[in-house]
Amino acid sequence: MKKRFSVSRVLSAILAGAMILGTMVGCGTEEASGSDGSAVENSAGVEAVEVTYPLDTDETLSIALLNDAAVSAVSKSIVETPFAKAWQEQTGVEIEFTVCENANALQLLFADGDLPDIVIWTPYSYAGGPAKAIEDGIMEPLTWEEIETYAPDYAKILTEGHPDIARTYKTDNGDYIGFGQIPCSNYYRNASGMTVRADWLKEWGMEVPDTLEELEAYMEKSLEKDTMIAPFESSHIIAPAEYGYWTSPFGLVNADLYQIDGVVHAGYAEPGYKDFLVWLRSLAERGLMDTTFTYLENAVYGGQSAVWHAALGGDIGTYMAFAEDPANGLGDFDVVGMPPLTNEEGIALGGGTTMISGPAGTRVAWITPQCDNKELAMQFLNYGYSEAGNLLFNFGVEGESYTMVDGVPTYTEWITHNPDGLSMQRAMAQYSRAAVGGGPFVQSDDYARQYFWRPQQIASQEQWNKTESHLYNMPIFTVAPEDASEYATLGADIDTFVAEARVKFVDGTWTIDDYEEKYLEPLKEMGLDRYIEIIQEACDRFYAR
Repeated sequence: MKKRFSVSRVLSAILAGAMILGTMVGCGTEEASGSDGSAVENSAGVEAVEVTYPLDTDETLSIALLNDAAVSAVSKSIVETPFAKAWQEQTGVEIEFTVCENANALQLLFADGDLPDIVIWTPYSYAGGPAKAIEDGIMEPLTWEEIETYAPDYAKILTEGHPDIARTYKTDNGDYIGFGQIPCSNYYRNASGMTVRADWLKEWGMEVPDTLEELEAYMEKSLEKDTMIAPFESSHIIAPAEYGYWTSPFGLVNADLYQIDGVVHAGYAEPGYKDFLVWLRSLAERGLMDTTFTYLENAVYGGQSAVWHAALGGDIGTYMAFAEDPANGLGDFDVVGMPPLTNEEGIALGGGTTMISGPAGTRVAWITPQCDNKELAMQFLNYGYSEAGNLLFNFGVEGESYTMVDGVPTYTEWITHNPDGLSMQRAMAQYSRAAVGGGPFVQSDDYARQYFWRPQQIASQEQWNKTESHLYNMPIFTVAPEDASEYATLGADIDTFVAEARVKFVDGTWTIDDYEEKYLEPLKEMGLDRYIEIIQEACDRFYAR
């Protein structure tokens, strides 16, 4: 029998629009290891169910999830992919998919009231977070005893991994929310950062810059290039400032939220932020930064920029594939990631994707109250954490998308050098979920090693990893329900004001003499102290879980 569902409460939650999404404290995770099919005794003293695959069932489970561009570039949706076929065959469960084109469509599905058995999405984007989703009848809470009993492989991950993994997938009152997608180890998680021209560094006899002085010398030298428009391609000025790629010299972890020993800080209101703005303005005044904040088409290939923000796969991999084609005439074109700038002690406090991705991911597969067979759904979702499921979600189907080479799952040429010209990501998206979409599993380091295989990607990864940002990451917190509306309003107003003010200081609309009167005082009057108080209370509850 299906449980009652409050449409009015769901609509209110959607309209509130409070995205409770922070970042994680901590380091890497353990890889998933498979179930041997044996029964084990859980912490409640109850013998766990023997979970072997394929499951002996003739039931169908319905799943709602978002479409992915890499999937739909080849197949209409996940429904038509070899992955979907293999997932059903290997688990023994027939799946009825509902594929939503965007998050709005998915939330309308929530409001409609006719829920599937399982949803794969980020519940931290639901207004009020997972606890509110449970209250609104969107999510069915799980107990630890249920997880140990019906999902032993997942229970092992939660037990043996970093403690913040289990904390992330719990509410403040101890309910477990679902089956999370857990990223690879910390080493492979810094998958984007500031990037420079390696061929120019070689030409000028320079090392990859990691201090203010070295970066400025590199950018000033790049002005000699006839093609140069502005050394720093600043359409990403908000993101680099928030992630802390350039803030350490000013005593800031980043220019957004971070924590030190559990105490929340707003970098954009710390003393060092003023000095950071002064430096950014000096770049603009010397012609080292583009103050239109508009992406320059072909700036990378055309030599119009010297430093910009890039991701390992979609950017650096794409650059080098394009440059390797002699027909494109790029000659010795080469790139490399630049480490976050260091402070006086030679330490990079911030920077790197770890500022927004800790040991636990935000994508979760959760069971809804309208699922008639919760136990079956849990056993089905457990598969991604088993040995065989780990291979499927990361590598696909043996003999088609991967083979075993010296005991290591290795992508076939259909993935790495697709005969139809598909990018590696698009080819992988047909067979696995490691590079797209998400799901209930642990991303494998073996997947990352093969996906980011180019020398430029390997070198960039090493450079971006030169940071201690994992010590300062915010947890994925959820504010108290009674604070959700106030938090959402304060956050939206503060974020907008800080972003607009940053641009005004950089482009010269405001001078640094306006800092107190036009920026800091209005920021505090908007309720900054109360905003931080709400977040601090949420973080305290997170660490107490």
